[in-house]
Amino acid sequence: MLRRNRFGFRMRRRSFSNRLLQVLVVLSVLILFVYFLLYALRLGNDSLGPDYSWLKTRNMSHFILPDEDTTLLEPRVNHCSPTEKLRLVMFIHSVPGHFQARRVIRKTWLKEMLGYPGVKGFFILGQAESEKEQTDVVKEHGLHDDIVQHNFIDTYVNLTLKTTFMLKWLTSNDCHHSKFVMKLDEDSFINPAKMWDSLEHALLHTATAKSLINYLPPTAATTTKSKQDLFIAESVDYLLLGHVFQTVPIRDPTNRWYLPSRFYPLNIFPKFLSGTGYVFSNSISQMLYQCALKSPFINLEDVFLTGLCATTQMGFKFTHHPGFWPSKPSIGPNYVCYYKTYPLVHPLMPDEMEEMWVKIKDDHNCETFYFAFVQYATSFVDLFRNLFRL
Repeated sequence: MLRRNRFGFRMRRRSFSNRLLQVLVVLSVLILFVYFLLYALRLGNDSLGPDYSWLKTRNMSHFILPDEDTTLLEPRVNHCSPTEKLRLVMFIHSVPGHFQARRVIRKTWLKEMLGYPGVKGFFILGQAESEKEQTDVVKEHGLHDDIVQHNFIDTYVNLTLKTTFMLKWLTSNDCHHSKFVMKLDEDSFINPAKMWDSLEHALLHTATAKSLINYLPPTAATTTKSKQDLFIAESVDYLLLGHVFQTVPIRDPTNRWYLPSRFYPLNIFPKFLSGTGYVFSNSISQMLYQCALKSPFINLEDVFLTGLCATTQMGFKFTHHPGFWPSKPSIGPNYVCYYKTYPLVHPLMPDEMEEMWVKIKDDHNCETFYFAFVQYATSFVDLFRNLFRL
C-alpha cells in the first residue's frame, strides 16, 4: 500500500513536470511568434524610421550643386601649397556642435599626424543648428583655420552628402594634388605611428603590394628607390585601404543603419570599406566625385561611395586591413595594447580619446603571450571571415 502511494506520488510528480514543460514550450513559441510578428510589422513601417520628407529627389547633383560655390567656411587659399609635396590629406567628419570632440582630436592624434611631412587635416561640417552655434564655429575656425563647412543640413542620414561635399571641395582646390586622402569619423582614434606604417607597408613589400594593389602593373611597387619616394610614387594611384565589409541591408526602421528597400532593393551589399576610416588615392577622387553626382542617393555613405561607386560601377579593388578596427575592443587585460598596435579603433568619446592618448604613450608592455595569442586569433578569424565572404 505504501509502495503504491509512493509510486502514485512519483507518477503525479512526473506528470506535473511534463505539463509544466509543455506549458513553457507553448509560451516560448507564442513569445517568438509575437516577436517576429511585431518585427515583420516594423519592417514595413517606414514611419518608424528617419524622416525623408525633405528628399524630393535622389539626384545627388540637386543637393551638391556642382557648378555653385556651396562653402560657408574654408581654410585659406594657400593652405595646401601647389609646390608642396602633399602625401596625405585627412578629412574628419564632424558635427558643428561637437566642439569638445574637435578640441581633443587637435591636441592628441591629429597634432602628431600633422607633424609628418606633407600631411594636412580638415574637419568637414554642415550647417549649424543655431546662429550662436554658427558664431562659435566661425570663432573656432578663426583660431585653427581647419574647417570646411558646406551649406547642407548636418544629420546622420545626410552623411552621404557630407562625403560628396568633401570630394567637391577636394577636387576644386590646391589639395587635389596630394597622393592620398583619408576619410574619418570624429569618434575614430588614430595611432599615428601605426597608421603611417600601414600606409607605407602596402608599398614597401613587393609581394604584399602585388596582392593588395593587384590591379596595378607587376612592376608598380618597384619603380622607385627611396622609402619616401616610394610612398608618393605615381604607381599607387588605385589604393583603397580600410576594413572591408560585405553585409545585408537592415530593413528595421528603428535601426541606426536602416536602409529603405525603395533606396536599395537588393538583399546584399557589394563589398565596401567601413566609413569609420578609409584611405584612397587622390588620383581617383575626381572619378569618385563624378560617380557620386550621377548615382541616386542612399543614406549609408560608405556603401554609397566605396561600395556602389568604387566597386560596382568603377571596378576598383580594396586593400583589407584588419587593423582598421571598426568596433571598440572589450575592456580587459591588455586592452590598451589594441590602441598601441592598431592604426584605427572606433568609437571613442572625447574623454576616452584623451585618456587613451596618454595611455598609449606610456611603457605598457604589449609583448605578452596573452596579447600575442589574442592578436593571432583575431587575425585568423578575420582572415577566415573574408575568405569565405560572398
